[in-house]
Amino acid sequence: MKYNAYAKLNILLNVHGKYFNDYHSIESIMLPVNLYDELDIEIISGSSDIIIECSDKQIPQDENNILYKCAKLFQNKFKIRDGIKIYLHKNIPTQSGLGGESADAASLMHFYNDTYKLDLSFDSIFYLGRLLSWDVPICYLQKCIYINDKTNVCEVIVPKPPLYFLLIKPDFGISTKKAFEKLEYPVIFPVHPRIRKFIDRLMDKNHYRNICFVEPLGYLEMLYFTDNAIKVITDSGGLQKEAYIMHKNVVTLRNQTEWVETLEGNHNILCTIDGKSIIEAVQRTDIKEHFDDCLYGNGNAAEKMCKILF
Repeated sequence: MKYNAYAKLNILLNVHGKYFNDYHSIESIMLPVNLYDELDIEIISGSSDIIIECSDKQIPQDENNILYKCAKLFQNKFKIRDGIKIYLHKNIPTQSGLGGESADAASLMHFYNDTYKLDLSFDSIFYLGRLLSWDVPICYLQKCIYINDKTNVCEVIVPKPPLYFLLIKPDFGISTKKAFEKLEYPVIFPVHPRIRKFIDRLMDKNHYRNICFVEPLGYLEMLYFTDNAIKVITDSGGLQKEAYIMHKNVVTLRNQTEWVETLEGNHNILCTIDGKSIIEAVQRTDIKEHFDDCLYGNGNAAEKMCKILF
């Protein structure tokens, strides 16, 4: 089976700041162009093997390849028992800003959706795609899209007027990751209903370029954000412990903590509630790299409970 992976072009790009999962909150208009990689896909029945081959030998052909990650994601998520062999013929230049990796993953998502009749919803496409790379859902839709992460807008638009684009790729590339790493990290702020009106008033008076205010998060959503955060700022006792288990450093807005063991190595820094102190605590670098993985057990409590009960 053959699938084409169409490149995308950004004709607008505003970067709001760094988002969770090491990606960035952006505003952009992206549209597909008639330049594509080609995926030759073969199902391997009775095997879970994932084999990647590529015409460009500079591209990894192991678990670091986005196609491998996509295949593994769909095998696990949808309990697909077949393996897969993919030959990727590269036409989209790497490190060109044309979304070659994302296009390849989006094309493989189409294959899984078509072949296994998954009937993926719009929300599922975004969720699964962005687990792989930020632009994958846009490449999947294959339409001219306006997206604004800050206001949660994603809509199909008609570009006007019709335009010709001249694309020139020099003999060197620019890593998207390294380019975006030069930008700031934003703050994701789940707003408690009791302070919603207060926050709204602040937002009316100020333009918080680097703060993304979001609705309260459920438990699993909070774990997801914590697991993908650079650092956690909280006054919650439970979140301090969960962040430590996930190897995330914490700034606790209190003068004491129930989890005094997390203070070892400055993985948890206590802080008074004033702007200067918070900024200083967040910017501290005298933090040990090592976390004690056995401090709160090794994660097999549920297994032990099942053995006792059954």
